[in-house]
Amino acid sequence: KGIPPQDVPWEILKPLLANILSMPEEEFLQVGQTFHYTWEERPGCFTAVPCAICGDLTFEKALKVKGGRLVCIPCSGY
Repeated sequence: KGIPPQDVPWEILKPLLANILSMPEEEFLQVGQTFHYTWEERPGCFTAVPCAICGDLTFEKALKVKGGRLVCIPCSGY
């Protein structure tokens, strides 16, 4: 089942953080010339919502409506 990033268990997160924190700065970060960039707001595509039936986190754009509730594809019967 999908979980929000803030709920990733420490046992999984710890070695990943250790890897990043032990990297030499030149491997982790590259600083260059600045430039102007015009940011265009777009609708989010990674918003996840729990399925009303099974609770699985599902990308909002993949949710289906079943009985007036937002559900994942397997629970929708499609």
